[in-house]
Amino acid sequence: MKPRLALSIIFVILTLVVLPAAAQNQVDPQFEKIDFANGLFQRGLYDMAASEYREFIRQNPDSPHTHEALFGMAESYFFNKNYERAGQHYKEYTLHFANRDKIQLARLRLGQCHINRQQFDAALEAVNAISEDGLEEEWLQKKYYVLAQVYEARGNTDGAVEQYQKAALIDPSSSTALEATIKLGDIYKARGEHAAAVDAFQRATVNATDNAFKGIALYKQAETAFLSGDYEVSADLFAEVVDLNPDKALVEDAVSNLLLALFNVPAYNAVIKRAEHYQDKLTPGGRLFDVRYVTARSLKQLNQYDAALAEIDRALTLEGLTTDQKNKAVDVKVEILFLSRKYADVIELIDESWKGQEAYAEKGMFFKAESEYSLANFEAAHGLYAQLLEKYHATEYKSEALYGLAHAKNALGKEAEAAALFEEYFASADDEGKKKEALFNQILLKSKVKDYDKAISDSLEFLKAYPDDKNVGRVRFLLGSMYSETKQYDQAIATFEQIVQRDLENPKRLESMFLLAYNLQLAQRLDDALAFYRQVPKGEDTALYYSALKNMALIHLDRQEYEKAILLLKEIIETYDENDLKIDMYLWIAEKSLEAKSYNTVLAVLKKAESKLTTDEDRQALAYFRGAAYQEQGQCQSALTEYDKVVNIESERLFVPKAYLGMARCLMTINHIDAAKAVLDTVLLSYADEAEISLKARFQMGSLLEKKEQLEEAAKFYMLVAVLYNDPWYSPESLFRAGKIFEQLNKLNDARNVYQEIIQLYTKSHRFNEAQKRLAALNS
Repeated sequence: MKPRLALSIIFVILTLVVLPAAAQNQVDPQFEKIDFANGLFQRGLYDMAASEYREFIRQNPDSPHTHEALFGMAESYFFNKNYERAGQHYKEYTLHFANRDKIQLARLRLGQCHINRQQFDAALEAVNAISEDGLEEEWLQKKYYVLAQVYEARGNTDGAVEQYQKAALIDPSSSTALEATIKLGDIYKARGEHAAAVDAFQRATVNATDNAFKGIALYKQAETAFLSGDYEVSADLFAEVVDLNPDKALVEDAVSNLLLALFNVPAYNAVIKRAEHYQDKLTPGGRLFDVRYVTARSLKQLNQYDAALAEIDRALTLEGLTTDQKNKAVDVKVEILFLSRKYADVIELIDESWKGQEAYAEKGMFFKAESEYSLANFEAAHGLYAQLLEKYHATEYKSEALYGLAHAKNALGKEAEAAALFEEYFASADDEGKKKEALFNQILLKSKVKDYDKAISDSLEFLKAYPDDKNVGRVRFLLGSMYSETKQYDQAIATFEQIVQRDLENPKRLESMFLLAYNLQLAQRLDDALAFYRQVPKGEDTALYYSALKNMALIHLDRQEYEKAILLLKEIIETYDENDLKIDMYLWIAEKSLEAKSYNTVLAVLKKAESKLTTDEDRQALAYFRGAAYQEQGQCQSALTEYDKVVNIESERLFVPKAYLGMARCLMTINHIDAAKAVLDTVLLSYADEAEISLKARFQMGSLLEKKEQLEEAAKFYMLVAVLYNDPWYSPESLFRAGKIFEQLNKLNDARNVYQEIIQLYTKSHRFNEAQKRLAALNS
């Protein structure tokens, strides 16, 4: 608020000295000279008046009117504020004309001259020289008033209050009483005794009989209410002043302060409405600037930035603005442009208007930095923030600049430095909202640069200090993640468990469920891990569900629970074409599924695996497993096609001889016996040193020869398998088949021997019982 100027401490008790009418009608030359001097005085021509009074005294030292001339000369100097000369002549008057009618006024005037010259003891002496015995109330009142002025000027407000109160009690509606009452209010207001001040101003308002005093008293009531923070009452009182219309300047001040009071209520719409209503009360040289200024600020508060900008520009176009007014308007315009996101305009305005103005250097630098940051000119913003902090250590923008510099460093990829600045801001700033954001950003950045110990400590502080903040869920989630990164699995489990079980609205709850399972897995609590992995829903976050499937599969693989692992891996393959499983995993699933006789699974998995193939070795393996599945399904032509692919791809892997064996079986199945024998001959020739291959090739050769009824040769190959190898399936199977052939060839003792070998060596084999039966039959 810009208060109206306080009333002067000097109140002119009598403003004019007028000669009696009878004297004015006489034509004596002395009276003409006195009349002429009085006329000059009444017209405010005090120097000329004093000169005429002085000349009269020089020419007529013994005139019965000399006392009038002397008093008039003193008055002329007094009103011309030459208190030293005025005091000299008032003193002379009191010495030579103590019985004249103006003696009391002369003594009061002398006291006032001393007051203005800071001669307080002399002022008291002059006023106290007025005897109260028989003194008329009017002069007694004036004496109290001037005494009060002396005490007030000396800083003795208690003494001043006592004298003003005395003056105010005499004829309360007189001008001196009203002035004294208003002065009482001023003293109370200056001492912060607002209730007493209001009471004094209200009494002055009630007692005043003219609008001038009433307007001043109402105005001062409004000021006091404003200082008390009672802005609505203040606005109503200022409105009364305007309606009273006592004085144009006072009315303009009242309009301006009325709008300021409404602004502080806050009642921004009312400010705008009243400003429009009182336009006719305002003049460009008066308070029009202040009204447009507060109107622009109100529009800004209402987020009506275009209208606010137009209004402040109207204020800036007024003629005769002081430098202070221009800077105030530019100050608000900078803020409006910034809030309007016209950041380039902010920079331009600051450079144009505040260049070289040190008083606005800090604010200009800060808003330029903020604008550069908002324009993503992070280097420029960084430089301005740093310059502001370096040049103005105690700047009011220190906290904001520190905060901005932290953001700028973060934007430039200087995470560690940014984190340190956020930490400094948190430790020193007062803005709780931004302190909270700074701590949150500090946590994010310190975790990003892997300063986990500090980030964990900050996270715990955040959760304790701001338990209801919107970012609590994110911080708790991040805390759990950092515990996991630092292998504090128990703490990670407890943190994620809290999110899953209690923080049901946390957007990170699903991810927390996965990470809870993951940390349980790392802590080797595998059954618990599987239980939480299973709770990850399929449809909400496909990436999490995929990872849950994969991790469950890995747990089952580690436990050698291959069927469970294959089911999970199969779901991954069928559901996620863009998975990260390696081709080896596809081939392993195919192999295990082949062993489990899940031939359709083999074919489906291998179909999906085609997109993963990168080497001939992998292509050979895929063709082999596909051929084997086709073969087991009885699709020998398809199997032969796949086996043919295998043998025509050069590779170090074992699938070529296996493919030959499969090829031979298929050829036998479709009765291409000679072709099958040729294949087996190739295998026996090329892979004789590979025990498993040669075993199966000899077994198949025995089977082929048996089919061709070349029984002696067949029995020989079966016995080669039995003698050369100790395989739990092939060895007893070969012995049993050899025994059957021996029976057909009537070599019963040979048959008994091979059956006996099965019974003795392969007690758990699939041919044990049958061998016992055959041996018993032969022995019977």
